Amino acid sequence: MIILERWCDHDRESEDNAPMGCFGSIYIDGLFFCNTVEQPWRENRRFVSCVPTGTYKLEDFQSERYGDTLALSNPDLDVVVYQNDATEGQRYACLFHAANWSHQLQGCIAPGKNLAWATDRGHKANLMVTYSKNTLAMLLPHLRGEELLIRWKHQR
Repeated sequence: MIILERWCDHDRESEDNAPMGCFGSIYIDGLFFCNTVEQPWRENRRFVSCVPTGTYKLEDFQSERYGDTLALSNPDLDVVVYQNDATEGQRYACLFHAANWSHQLQGCIAPGKNLAWATDRGHKANLMVTYSKNTLAMLLPHLRGEELLIRWKHQR
């Protein structure tokens, strides 16, 4: 099983101060593989929240924007693969794709090699992941056909 152990920065969010996001580490067979970034927890709302903790199937998904990737699926946690399968309140197309900052994501997960502080076009300095495209290319073959357990390490 693949494990995503995450931590999050909730305390920073306000009207004037966007949160850094949720960050985590992916472990494969108990060994660290990469870091991740997601939106912060916002009550599992579509397009603005990280997905709930739990176990997910990782299903092949063809995205117009991101190409061949994987989607998370666990209907019991209100996360399904396709919009046509989603009922009111369920999330869909929660993907693994390349991104560096949490504000570039809409409920998806982006892997990266390292964590770093940087500024992105008009945003304040913020924590990000690096080398996301390369890390994603190395990660996807390990995830295909697997289950992903997402859990909290601690809250920051």
